[in-house]
Amino acid sequence: TGAVVSDSFTLAPGGSRDDLALVVESRARVHGTVRTAHGRPLPGAFVRLESADGERASSMTKRYALADRIGRFVVPDVDSGRFRLAGSLDDDETWNAGSIIELPPGTDLECDVRIGR
Repeated sequence: TGAVVSDSFTLAPGGSRDDLALVVESRARVHGTVRTAHGRPLPGAFVRLESADGERASSMTKRYALADRIGRFVVPDVDSGRFRLAGSLDDDETWNAGSIIELPPGTDLECDVRIGR
């Protein structure tokens, strides 16, 4: 839920407490290939991941990745939530409409980004 509670206590060797709950939420990762509308890989294309909820994401507003020589990209260490994943041939304001993706905690999502018609 995003709540953080901090409380200090000392636990003696062999001691236990049954009134605590520790929840660790792992981060997500988005990866895939940037492709033309005809399915060919696009090396050197840009990928942008941004919050789709109109709210500032907890540790990011926008994240970028650059496709490698065979069009692959990776956006690591992403909070869970709803995001828009978009692509561009150059790093300016000409981005495709993108697609909305949902990232539950710990997700390793593979999806292609299409650029062009």
